[in-house]
Amino acid sequence: MRLMLVRFYRFTRVLGLIFIFVFAVNVAILVIDGFRWESAGWAVLTVPFLLASVVATAKYRRSSRTADAKDVLFPLVRSEQEYCLLLRPFGRDGGIILPSTIWRFKGMTFLWRLNTTLEQVVASAVRTALGLATYGMVDQNVMFAPPGPKFVRASNHDWKRVAQELIQRAHSIILVLPPGRAVGDGLAWEVEKIVDNHIQARVLIVLPPCDQDARAHLEALREAGVLLALMEGSGRRADLNQMRAQEIADGLSTAALLVRWTKDSRHRQWVLKPHKKQGSPILWRLRVLAARGKTIVVGDETYNVLVGDTTYAGGIFAFLREIEFELSNWGFEERYPKEAVRRRSAGDALPEPSARGTRR
Repeated sequence: MRLMLVRFYRFTRVLGLIFIFVFAVNVAILVIDGFRWESAGWAVLTVPFLLASVVATAKYRRSSRTADAKDVLFPLVRSEQEYCLLLRPFGRDGGIILPSTIWRFKGMTFLWRLNTTLEQVVASAVRTALGLATYGMVDQNVMFAPPGPKFVRASNHDWKRVAQELIQRAHSIILVLPPGRAVGDGLAWEVEKIVDNHIQARVLIVLPPCDQDARAHLEALREAGVLLALMEGSGRRADLNQMRAQEIADGLSTAALLVRWTKDSRHRQWVLKPHKKQGSPILWRLRVLAARGKTIVVGDETYNVLVGDTTYAGGIFAFLREIEFELSNWGFEERYPKEAVRRRSAGDALPEPSARGTRR
C-alpha cells in the first residue's frame, strides 16, 4: 500500500493533488447545495483534468500473481530455455520507482507523469536485448508482485535450493541494491553461489537513482564495492577484504547507475552524463522545475538530472548485449557446466549446437 501511494504521488505531484482537492471540494459543495450547477464553481473546469488522470492511470500495468517454485523450477531449469535472473533483498519489491521520461517530451509534465518500477524496466530491457524472460524470487507469503518479471515463491526452508538452481542455469544475473539496505546474509550467500559457478562476468549490479536520495545512492556505492570484492575473492563473506571493498567503492563514479564485474578488476560502469548548470540562477531553477528534475553535485560540478526508465534501460541493454556477445560462441555445456554434468549423469542428451541462444 505504501508503494502504491508513493507511485500515485509521483504521478500527480503537488499540482495534480491540488486539482484533485479543488475538484473534491467543489463536488462536496455541489452536493450540499442540492446539485445546483451555479454552485459547481471550478468543479466543471477540473473535470477534464480528472478524466485525463484516470485515463493515464489506466495505462499502468497491475501487479502480477506469483507462482509456486515447485510448479516452475523443475520445468524451467531442465528445459533448453534461457532466462535472466533478478536478485535483490527479500521484501524490497517495487522499492525503486522511476519516472517515465518519454512522457516528459509529450507535454505530460504539467500535471502528471507516468512512472514505473525498476523491475518493469529490467524485464523490458532484457526482452529487448536478449528476447528472454526475467525470473525472480519472493517470499512464500507474497501472492502478488510488481509486473514485469516472473516471480516464484519459495519457502523459508527451501529458498536456498531454489536460488542455487536458478543461479546455475541463468544466462545473466541482475543484482539490485535498493536504497537504505546493506548487503544482507541472504544476498551475500547468493553472491557466493555465483562465484562457485564462475559466472561473475554475467552479473550486472543496479544502483538506486542518484537524484532521489543522494545519501542512499552513496551508501549503495559502498555496498556495490562489497559485492564486487566478494566476486573477486572466494565469494564467502568471512573472507571479505574490507580494504579492497572500500578501494573498489572509492573507484566508482558518484554518478554510476550500473556496474558490471570484469576479470581484470576494471569494473565497467554506466555513468549518468547530465547537463551542466548554465545561465542565470533564476532561469536555471525554472528549467529544473519545468523538467521536474533535480540539481545534484557530482564531484565539483553541479548538474540538472532526471533519472528515469530510459536512463536505466539503455545501460542494461548495452551490458546485456556485451554478455551475450561473450557467450555467443559457447554451447550449452560451456554456458551451464553443472547442468550439463547433471544431464550427462542422468543419461539425458544435451541441446544441439544449433540451439545456442535459444529464445523462448
